[in-house]
Amino acid sequence: MRWENTLALLLSAILAQGCSGETSTTQPDGPQGDASVDHDGDAPPPIDAAPDAATQCSSPEGIRVCRGPANCPEGGAECKTCTQQAAAAAGACLESWPFVPKPCWLPADGDACASIFGAPDDLWAVPFSVAELYARNGAGADSVRYADFGLFTGEPLPAPSTCPSAVNVPACGGACGGCPTGRKCTGRSPLHPFGLCVPDSPTGFSCTGSSVISKPESCPKGSGCFTFQVEAKAQPLADRYSFCLPILECVAAAASLPGGGECLPPG
Repeated sequence: MRWENTLALLLSAILAQGCSGETSTTQPDGPQGDASVDHDGDAPPPIDAAPDAATQCSSPEGIRVCRGPANCPEGGAECKTCTQQAAAAAGACLESWPFVPKPCWLPADGDACASIFGAPDDLWAVPFSVAELYARNGAGADSVRYADFGLFTGEPLPAPSTCPSAVNVPACGGACGGCPTGRKCTGRSPLHPFGLCVPDSPTGFSCTGSSVISKPESCPKGSGCFTFQVEAKAQPLADRYSFCLPILECVAAAASLPGGGECLPPG
């Protein structure tokens, strides 16, 4: 499968450099208050390019890209291996990655999704700053997404000062705080100012009936299939990354989570 091959390539490059670690989940500062939700609107114009190569071609963590529209450099210890995404987009400098990324199933709060190796829908969980890096280096709408799989515009993650009071909605992030043991927060974006607390090890993915990686999985009895509501053009990919939630939480989130969602019988 695509993601297994690319993960093996990245892992071999990182091991050659003696690097290891976890994906950063540092949350960028965001504006206070609820985000504006427009599910039918198109994404704003692309993020402007940074003014110099040092910031155009690397993230604050030191993760680098190569080639692309800015002709980011390759070669040297930090970029022996350059994987170019597409003709108009930058590739990854594998040696600069201090961690092994994971497929973007339920990315941790503060992370986003990016196609760092090739196929537009082959998404990996990355720090928010790395998503920004790819966005300003030619990555298209299907190659960079927020954690809810909405279109990535570069708008920072919101941090509202109040928390939804609806019963059974396991909201998190901002004023809602973190999640209890055994759960993690995912899905926060400009469209969804609050994330959802989901099980650390969910029982089903792509439960709407469409998958980019494997055959769809069914949700267990007493569960529903949840998908975040995003822009119309982004919804098909969001549906592919749907997941199972306990039925009461699934129904309550679909009805009351700011930004919206849908709870369906598993497909």
